[in-house]
Amino acid sequence: MKKLFPLIAIVALLFAACKSESKYTIKMGISEMLSHGVNVDSVELKDAYGNAMQMISNLDGDTLTIEGTVESPTLAELTLHLSFGEEKSPATLQLIVEEGVLTFNEKLNSFTGTPLNDEITKFMSSLYDAFENNSAIDINDMVTEFVNKHKNDQSSVLILSDVEITTIASPLCIAKLLEEIPEEYNDMPRIKKLKENIDVKSKSAEGKMFIDFEAEYNGKVQKLSDYVGKGKYVLVDFWASWCAPCRAEVPNIIAVYNKYKGDKFEVIGVATWDEPEKTLKAIEEEGIEYPQILNAQRAGSDAYSIEGIPEIILFGPDGTILKRGLRGEDIEKAVASALSK
Repeated sequence: MKKLFPLIAIVALLFAACKSESKYTIKMGISEMLSHGVNVDSVELKDAYGNAMQMISNLDGDTLTIEGTVESPTLAELTLHLSFGEEKSPATLQLIVEEGVLTFNEKLNSFTGTPLNDEITKFMSSLYDAFENNSAIDINDMVTEFVNKHKNDQSSVLILSDVEITTIASPLCIAKLLEEIPEEYNDMPRIKKLKENIDVKSKSAEGKMFIDFEAEYNGKVQKLSDYVGKGKYVLVDFWASWCAPCRAEVPNIIAVYNKYKGDKFEVIGVATWDEPEKTLKAIEEEGIEYPQILNAQRAGSDAYSIEGIPEIILFGPDGTILKRGLRGEDIEKAVASALSK
C-alpha cells in the first residue's frame, strides 16, 4: 500500500496544475475610427486587479481581434490607445472575458455574444429605458435584483462600478450591495475607489447640508455659497460644453428657470471638466441666461462625488440637498413640488 502514495500524490499534482481553461475571442470593428483619421496605436486588456491579460501593437486591418484563454469569467478593461495627429487619448471599455466570441456592438456600446455579456447588455438597456421614460420601476430594485443574481460572478462588480449606475442609483443601495459580494472582490482597485466615492456621496446625499467649493476665472473667485443657502431654492446644473446629455438637458433647465425665477428660486450652472472659453461659447449657443460658476473643473465634482454629468441637484433655502440626479420632466416636478410647500 505504501507504494501507492507517491502515485496518488503525482496524480493530485497533475490535476492541480491542469486547470480547465476556456478559449475566448474578442472582435471589434475599427473602420469607423480609421475613416475619421483616428489610429489605434495599441490595445491593452487587463483584468479587474490590474493584471495584463493581452497587449497588441502594430495593428493591421479594420477589425481588432484578441484571442486567449481564461479559467473563469473575468471582469476586464479593454483600453484602446488612440492617436489623432499629434493628439493621443485612451478609450476604455468594460466587459466580461468568458468562453466564446465577444463582438462589440457600437450602437449599444457594449459587447455581446456570450452569456454574461448578453445579460449585462440586456440589463443596461432596460435600465436606461426605465430611467429615460420615468418608469415606475425602481432603479435601486433593478440593480439589487441583478447583483443578487450575480453576486458570485464578476458581472456584479461591473454593474456596481458602472459610472451611469453610480449616478442614478442611491449610495445607500450600492453600499448595501457591496457587503454582499465575495470578500476577494474588495481587493479590486475599482471596488476600493467605489467605496471611497460612496463615503463622499453619503456626505452629499439627499437630506444633507450642501458642501461648499470655489472656482477662479479671470481673477474672479466664485463659491457655491454665493448662491446656495441664501434663502432661495437653487437648482444647480453640473455640466460641460462637450457633454451631449448635458446640452440635451439645457432646454429643460431654461424652461424651469423662465417659469419659476424670482425671489424664491434661482438656477446656477457649474462648468465641470471644461475649458472656460468653450463653456462661454456653449452658453451663447444655448441662450443660457442664468448665472454660471466658470472653470470649476473638479472642485464641484469632487465635493459631490460626481463621476458622470449632467448632475442636477436641487437645494433648499437653507442649503439642504433636496434632490439629486434630476433629468427631464423630473426637474420641473421637483422644483414645482418644493415651491408649493
